[in-house]
Amino acid sequence: MVLGLLSLLIGIGLVIAALSGAGTIAALIGAIFVIIGIILLCTKCTGVVAAPPGKQVISAFPCTHLSGLPLGEVQCYARAYDTRIVFKKEQSTFELPYEKIVSAELTEKNKLVGASAGSAIAGAVMFGALGAIIASRPKNKKENILIITYVSGDENKTIVAAVDISEWGAASKAVNAMKKNITVSQNVVL
Repeated sequence: MVLGLLSLLIGIGLVIAALSGAGTIAALIGAIFVIIGIILLCTKCTGVVAAPPGKQVISAFPCTHLSGLPLGEVQCYARAYDTRIVFKKEQSTFELPYEKIVSAELTEKNKLVGASAGSAIAGAVMFGALGAIIASRPKNKKENILIITYVSGDENKTIVAAVDISEWGAASKAVNAMKKNITVSQNVVL
């Protein structure tokens, strides 16, 4: 608001100076400042408005769904909003509100199964079916694994996705948004 008003005043001053004989350059620069001032003052003109709750996008990134949704192992797109994360594949959309999330982690694939665990069998022995899925991923592909545990009814469920190493920043922002909004607590009796 202040910046818009300042730009408008500078622009008007330059236009007045140009009309007083300062030259065409001053008139052009003044006109540019006037336009910028009007745009900054008029949010309806620019369409820039604050996103309503639940609509503000925190981050978005492509990933490979591995487990937890009725998709199979396919490329999909994850978009983290301020209140939920959404996984989308063509016409299928899966929304998970943050208040259902128990935990969210993003870690390197090698840290989960170990650099020497080079097969699905070793992964299954160490971590069960989920370990087998992660260990069977291509060895030469640098990727992180996104693991989201959430409550559905009376049971915990997990969504697992592989995220290319180049998308670490966007996926990390999504995980931080989820962690910041976790409200579900777990009391586990072993």
